[in-house]
Amino acid sequence: MIAVKIRLTLAVTTGLAARILTRSAVRTGTIGSGEDGMGIEHVQGRGFSLDTDGHRSALDYTLEGERMRITHTLVPDALRGRGIAGQLVRAAFEHARSAGLRVVTQCEYAAAWVERHPEYADIVVEG
Repeated sequence: MIAVKIRLTLAVTTGLAARILTRSAVRTGTIGSGEDGMGIEHVQGRGFSLDTDGHRSALDYTLEGERMRITHTLVPDALRGRGIAGQLVRAAFEHARSAGLRVVTQCEYAAAWVERHPEYADIVVEG
């Protein structure tokens, strides 16, 4: 199993929006590493997680051939409203794009997220 690290540098453009400024890939298990020391962990073929303030948020997916099926996103109540679910979904879509995968958004949050981020619509497929 190979884990992939995609380093994301985010700049907040408004209170609700962020854009990716730079991205680089190396072989490790962490995605993102900001000033706050937060990093999204990726377990290849299973999901992404982020530990924040003693709580774990997660996005689960399955691989079905050339498709990534996002099945579930979970953010503990104590962390809601901080954009963590969006960070996890963005990491999943960035991974899918770089790996040449198509994405099935079985998770309602991921489906709603991609509607707000049409730049990823080209890799979404019905599932």
